[in-house]
Amino acid sequence: MLCIDCSRQLKECVRKGLLNEEHLAKIIDELSNSPHSTSFHAIQSSNQEAKKAFNPIMVLYYIGALLILSAFGWFLGSQWDALGPGGILVVSIVYALLFAYLGKVICFREKYPVAGGLLFTCAVGMVPLIVYSLEALTGIWPKANPVDYHGYYVWINGSWIIIELATIGVAFATLKKVKFSFLVMPAAIAFWFLSMDLAEIVISTQQLTWEMRSWVSVVVGLLILLLGYGVDRISKGVDYAFWIYLSGLLSFWGGMATLQSKNESGHFIFCLVNLALITVSLKLQRKSFAVFGALGLFGYIGHLAWTVFKESALFPIALVFIGVMMILSTVLYQKNYSKLQIAFGTKK
Repeated sequence: MLCIDCSRQLKECVRKGLLNEEHLAKIIDELSNSPHSTSFHAIQSSNQEAKKAFNPIMVLYYIGALLILSAFGWFLGSQWDALGPGGILVVSIVYALLFAYLGKVICFREKYPVAGGLLFTCAVGMVPLIVYSLEALTGIWPKANPVDYHGYYVWINGSWIIIELATIGVAFATLKKVKFSFLVMPAAIAFWFLSMDLAEIVISTQQLTWEMRSWVSVVVGLLILLLGYGVDRISKGVDYAFWIYLSGLLSFWGGMATLQSKNESGHFIFCLVNLALITVSLKLQRKSFAVFGALGLFGYIGHLAWTVFKESALFPIALVFIGVMMILSTVLYQKNYSKLQIAFGTKK
């Protein structure tokens, strides 16, 4: 029979890197199936967070967090004229403190780290609105007053850099206390925005062209992906790299997609990039790379079907043949995996 304190100590071992999630899952499974572990089974069944899987509890958690972030990031910002910068500032600070307090209670006292972590993330999500309100009250901006808060999520503007730096700083300060991977998300997005806004300041033009923006997005995306790889190698217990990878892919893949040339060589290069992403997904065991690679690959196939081979009746038949051959060759590879290992001298 395993007590509540023991289960908490096991989770603390995972947090400190002494155990990994896979080992913890095996321990939980073994104890849950034991006829002498009824109390532990009851604890696990009552706390769906202990089941590291896609379940209704997790869906409700994240939908709730997204609703909160949407309400304060978009809808409250639309009430700027009614509340004014002072009113928005007071409301934002009050709710940020409320989210932080609730997150602390639920995460550390009640031992629901996902729910608590999401509330901490909501608190961090208030930082852009708080900083914008302060800048609007004081009239102090890095560049010209951007006027509309909604533009923070849409337009490149050097005046947003204080908001982005503050968001990154608060997010990482919170991460020191709360080991929750989703907290990396607001910091990663703010870093992406920061790179674009800094480019607008550094490049001596009134406004970045779409091609310039695309190249900045590609370069920054690569840097974020490299950062994600570094974090992935050193992080233990908590998957911080997922959100870094995701934001890096959005930046890199989005920039590459807009850089596609009107000639066929540009489209083909983008196809190769997407094939490379799928290959990287196998190496890193990251599905997000495969998702973006597959989207780009299907986009290229669509381009071939609707533009290059628009008049060809054989093209869809060729695609079917290629698809079937890929499936069959994969099956054959799996069936003969051991023989191939021996043939190439890789089997120990």
